[in-house]
Amino acid sequence: MKWIGISVFWLFLHGVSAQEVPSGIKVKKDQQRIIAELSGKLPLDSKTGLLTQRSTPKERRRVADYLFKRLLEAGLSAGKHHYKSPNSVFVLDLLFRPFKGTNVYGIVPATTESQEYVIFGGHYDSERGSPGAIDNATGMSMGLLLAWELLSLKERKVNYMVVFFDQEEDDEVGSKAFVKWLLSEGYKVHSVHTIDTVGWDEDGDGAISIQSPTKALEKRYVAEGARLGIKIEVAGGASSDNGSFMRAGFETVGVSESFDDTTPYIHTPEDRYDTVDFNYLARATELIFNVLKSISYEQ
Repeated sequence: MKWIGISVFWLFLHGVSAQEVPSGIKVKKDQQRIIAELSGKLPLDSKTGLLTQRSTPKERRRVADYLFKRLLEAGLSAGKHHYKSPNSVFVLDLLFRPFKGTNVYGIVPATTESQEYVIFGGHYDSERGSPGAIDNATGMSMGLLLAWELLSLKERKVNYMVVFFDQEEDDEVGSKAFVKWLLSEGYKVHSVHTIDTVGWDEDGDGAISIQSPTKALEKRYVAEGARLGIKIEVAGGASSDNGSFMRAGFETVGVSESFDDTTPYIHTPEDRYDTVDFNYLARATELIFNVLKSISYEQ
């Protein structure tokens, strides 16, 4: 991963503006490399080889270490939020292990005085037996690319926090624990943007679904979609980590591929690298980056 680290540090040291940040093919290449490593097409590291799923505690620890390292290499302040969540009935803890995991986060600090945070990211675990290329290595690649590009902005009037949640596939245990931590630490949160499964566009219309956005966030996404020529579909409910933040009263939105055109390989061994539409993913990354950037510019 020296190649990615060098390119990111070049951006950081030279302080390029948003208009100068490489986009299109460059973004696509970065995302291809990340997803290849996270879904078993390329080795995750030189010591332990390919990662064919991200389900067991050992595999999830490997991914958490990988993400933490990438955030540090990019120049972000990074942390690990360890949690232990007991079963709903105490006696079950005597029979089954309680939920235990690690959320990984990085901070892109404001360049002016601000106590406000814009949070974005997605889960890093996969269903057992699935490489999880689209669900949700695509979300991790977006989280990393967004953090890198936000770090390159010369002016940021809010703080940004990228978060990679553990155990979304286990009833969003990781994001529920992270919500409790945010509240206990007293973070002032502007909004939360969760990203899950953004790599399939069989009908070629480029549509992006936003799930249960607040009115203010819906307005931002629809306006930016119109500017970029991206169709924005608004849906209800909470099918991923956005539900954890909705129930806690945060201003939040869940971003995903179109609910009418989603990967048929989700939660299967066929959710592989070669099923990802990287052009679609790059466009979705551009959309979210512009939305996140707009929040800073309007403060």
